[in-house]
Amino acid sequence: MIRATTVLMMMVLGATVAPAQAVALAAPRDTTPVAVVRAYVAAFNAKDLDAMMAQVSPELVWLNVAGDSTTVGGRGVDAFRRLLAGYFREVPTAKSELLDVRATGPWVTTHERTRWGTATSGAGGQASLVVYEVRAGLVQRAWFHPAEPLQVAKPDEASLLAADAEQKRIIVEEDLDAQRRFMHENYIINAPANRVLRKADALAIMARGGVAAERFERVIEGHQITGNIGIVMGREVVQPTAGSQLGQQFGARPLSRRFTNVFVFEEGRWVFLARHATVIADSTVDRR
Repeated sequence: MIRATTVLMMMVLGATVAPAQAVALAAPRDTTPVAVVRAYVAAFNAKDLDAMMAQVSPELVWLNVAGDSTTVGGRGVDAFRRLLAGYFREVPTAKSELLDVRATGPWVTTHERTRWGTATSGAGGQASLVVYEVRAGLVQRAWFHPAEPLQVAKPDEASLLAADAEQKRIIVEEDLDAQRRFMHENYIINAPANRVLRKADALAIMARGGVAAERFERVIEGHQITGNIGIVMGREVVQPTAGSQLGQQFGARPLSRRFTNVFVFEEGRWVFLARHATVIADSTVDRR
């Protein structure tokens, strides 16, 4: 009976102590001014109003700067929340990028670029300067300077071919970070090693040298743009390294293959959406 009671008490105490231990292990919030501003912008991009409000003071004041005058845009976290909720309903695709961040004490100055789907005016976003005052880990005031509209780039032949050239450069230089940014989240490839891969798998193979090549040439035979989809087709000659996937399958020798690259134009730029590459087994390749 004593043993059973002891076990029961340990279970109860364990259930009581575990949450406290979990709280103790939680990483503390970074309350430095720059970290607060970055967290605020990240929450903006996630459209997470609760996370945004967690970075601002209940007595927040936001101000609009125009020429030599400054006017109060609004006061209080509740009013700010209503303002942003309305903004997200009107511009649900808005994403902000911090191009430059400078801090002096509690003052954080940012050069921000916000993009969204094309409006009727042709503007696809804006660039602006914002000054945040951060004290006690919260934004107390924010000064919004006049914004400059961004015109959305149009998908055209030159930009599509430039995107295809960038895809080739990324492979030649094994630029993993650029590949990660360039690939669409829904990227898919029917790979020359006869496997269909998604983005995560393709990046993992690249990270361990699976696409390394000593020679990579490409001849474009056709390209087409339909709406926001761009397609590039042609032939390639690649000489894989011995340790790459193709090298292990075919040997470190020149291979000829047919390829199709598919790009989608989003937020003013081409993004790599899909690829199909097939090794031509009976081709004759110049072994220079």
